Amino acid sequence: MSIKENVKKFLKLCGIEKWVYLLVYMIKSIPYYLFRICPIKNNKIVFVSFRGKYGGDPKYVSDKMYVHDSSVDIVWLLRDSQECQDSHVRRVKYDSLEAIYELVTAKVWVDDCRKSGEVRKRKGQFYIGTGHGGIPMKKIEKDAEDKLPVSYLLWAQNDSKMTDLKPSNSQWRNDMLRRAFWYDGEILNCGLPRVEHLIKNRDKIKQLVRVKYGINENERLYLYAPTFRNSNDINIYDLDFVRVGKALNKRFGDGWIGMRRLHPNCNNVEKMDIPGIVIDMTDYPDMEELMMACDLLITDYSSCIFETFFLDIPAFIYATDIKEYTEKERGLYWDINTFPFLKATTNEELIEGVLNYNSEIYAEELNELKKEIGLFDDQTHATEILVNRILEEMKK
Repeated sequence: MSIKENVKKFLKLCGIEKWVYLLVYMIKSIPYYLFRICPIKNNKIVFVSFRGKYGGDPKYVSDKMYVHDSSVDIVWLLRDSQECQDSHVRRVKYDSLEAIYELVTAKVWVDDCRKSGEVRKRKGQFYIGTGHGGIPMKKIEKDAEDKLPVSYLLWAQNDSKMTDLKPSNSQWRNDMLRRAFWYDGEILNCGLPRVEHLIKNRDKIKQLVRVKYGINENERLYLYAPTFRNSNDINIYDLDFVRVGKALNKRFGDGWIGMRRLHPNCNNVEKMDIPGIVIDMTDYPDMEELMMACDLLITDYSSCIFETFFLDIPAFIYATDIKEYTEKERGLYWDINTFPFLKATTNEELIEGVLNYNSEIYAEELNELKKEIGLFDDQTHATEILVNRILEEMKK
């Protein structure tokens, strides 16, 4: 156990963990108050995706915003500035003093993750928290608070208090936001920008990804995209790419190539080997583009499985640790045994499921799940609606 983990354990045993974190966040928040000597700039928006990436809902809102009004000062907080090559974007180092200044002086924030516990929003600013999963598979936030660290719970509650608006694509998501996010602000039933992007731009992005990686048009792609584990255990990512690829060739025809994209929280991915027939996409910044590029998805408890609703591709659940996950990690909102997505706990079960896949039964059961979730009819104007709302706030 590391020194950091030992300190956390000691604080928890003493019953002062929460108060120590609150003190730390209070001290770290000082720059957010000092920079308030600078005025808010009504034409400035700061975008963040997954703590310093360039993608997700914020990316599509950012692109649309520039098309609507090129005079807007668009700022992205990035860990790697090379991920964004757009000339209309000002790139600022994520988690820097300059980043704090940009946040404090921006009229609007758009983020798809929780902002850390020390972040403070000032009066007159408007914060849109899009989230990075439309309909979660695994329990999150307040619904899983007994499995989450105190530090994160403080982050989450602080973030929800600051948030002014959250977009939604379904009645199920509306109910979840109210129940699990400590959130009583505005919910905009406009759909999600990344889902709109999936629907409208799939063919174009699919071709761009293929060209980038030298993939022929007659070759098909399957994406393996599991979520993270709090334990950082990488042994559960044991998909047998060789045998699964052969099963896909037998069931759907030859020409399948695998892509592996682990969750950004998997910081020990370099310890894992994959065969040469599989492309490692873990560092690819935009998960939505990989979803658009693939012809079949394999995941475990990731919310990306619900985005296949809009892509008309098969999806399979491969999860070797269902019992452990539900007991020790987050738990699940859904009984995956009743899902239309085939569930497998071993490579053998997954291969058998691929070989026996029935597209007609799958489509019928998928439609029933969509009705249960209560998806809104229009999923193709989310970005424009959000941009117009932002422009309204910037005029206030």
